Amino acid sequence: MSHSAHDVRMASLRTRAAVAKVFTGLFLLTDLLLTLFAGLLLYREATTRISFFMVALPGFVFFIALSLAASGLALMGWIHRAHANLAAEGLDELGFTPGWAATSLLVPIANLIVPFQAMRELWNRSHGEPAHFARVSVERVSSWWSCWVAGVLTLSVLTVLAALDRLTPFVLMTPPGVNMFFLLLALLLMGGAGVFLWRIVAAITTAQQTVTRVEGAFD
Repeated sequence: MSHSAHDVRMASLRTRAAVAKVFTGLFLLTDLLLTLFAGLLLYREATTRISFFMVALPGFVFFIALSLAASGLALMGWIHRAHANLAAEGLDELGFTPGWAATSLLVPIANLIVPFQAMRELWNRSHGEPAHFARVSVERVSSWWSCWVAGVLTLSVLTVLAALDRLTPFVLMTPPGVNMFFLLLALLLMGGAGVFLWRIVAAITTAQQTVTRVEGAFD
């Protein structure tokens, strides 16, 4: 049986969505284990008044960075395919090319704004909204990005403070438990972002497949 170009695109989208969800799941598992460990260390700091933050932070950052790199590459593949589907089906006035929507995750400063805007457009246009509604707020997308940015910024600040403490004469004194609490908070926020992202990938993938041809959702 021959397959249309549309069917091939949808098959590719399903495959990339499955890969993205698997790696997002692995990130969530890693984040959960690190969150439990951070909670244990926070309890130890509160009861012993001894800080384990400086010793533990490099390990936390390493495992988070490793799982983020893997899940980020998988997500970029899905984003590229999903945006390319919109263009291939003839939708006009798209604000982001597939390449820019995907690679903006890697560009400093831009990666704090563009991925959110591109995902919002992808959600709205995939769910049948016309071009002038592409920037309408989407609660799930906003929740994903709020958790993600807050978590990453919190972890980044903690890492910078730790680096300053180790590499410079400047030392920021904090009571035991304070830094570990913020590390735990960062992990919880990033885990929340992962859950929202899983649901976003599933919803957009389903939306692009629920009509015979994608452009039928935009008439």
